[in-house]
Amino acid sequence: FRLSARVESRRVMASENHQVCPRIHLGESYTNAEECPSLEKINQFSMDGYSVFPNVLSQQCVDALNHRLELVLRGEYDTQMKPDKSPKLIKTPMSNDNLNSSKAGNDNDGDGFKRTEDEDLRRRINSKKALGYSGNTRKKVFQVINIHKSDRLFHELVTNPFLGKLVAKLMNWEEGARLAQDQIWAKPPGAPPLAYHRDSPYFMFKPNDVCTVWIALDDLSSDLGPLQYVKFSHLWGDGRVGSSQNFFQDDGGKALLHSAAERAGIDIRNLEFESMAGVAAGGV
Repeated sequence: FRLSARVESRRVMASENHQVCPRIHLGESYTNAEECPSLEKINQFSMDGYSVFPNVLSQQCVDALNHRLELVLRGEYDTQMKPDKSPKLIKTPMSNDNLNSSKAGNDNDGDGFKRTEDEDLRRRINSKKALGYSGNTRKKVFQVINIHKSDRLFHELVTNPFLGKLVAKLMNWEEGARLAQDQIWAKPPGAPPLAYHRDSPYFMFKPNDVCTVWIALDDLSSDLGPLQYVKFSHLWGDGRVGSSQNFFQDDGGKALLHSAAERAGIDIRNLEFESMAGVAAGGV
């Protein structure tokens, strides 16, 4: 069970013969798919039910993805196709920061983008430059389903061969992995948490094997409401499935979690939570 937050892209899988777009830059530690993940990582994933891989995507790639997401939220699709689901289109123009994110100058950090502490602070203070901010102060999480159909860069991301091999190794899928769906979850300031949940029951696959690849497109500080996992909850049997009305809960999103734990004979006082706070943008 996990608590979802900010931005999420799911089930990142790949085919062997798909050519990777040169704009998707992997971190230096992830250029050799044969060496990753390590046996230690595989064992840890099997025991805990999740694993963290920092800095998988370069900052240049993250900035480009955020820029493309801003365009999609305004109805600009470079494939001329809509996502399967998206919120009401934003009508306000993009800020200068958004427009310049893919046009950085030569004075940069090595990835083609200059980012200083002052710039980061300015962006955080000015909420009108938050991702997808439309000027509407409603506190509602918005969702985009299958953005890969609308944007070539996101398509290259979710069909990246390295990520597909990473999933297959972690899940011990000898025949590889296939993309089921991708999703963007974005939380404006003050939006409610998503309830703790397990993804697999919502897909109703047979066999019921699903691996979610969650990719951070923001640096995750604690005030952003970062993703949280409950250790060992993947061993609890079928758990509980709530309706979409249960997906946003004012009580911290733990009603379904506590019910599932009790059904599995787990004392809720012994639950171990792991926050993804501190994971930098580009982490998986």
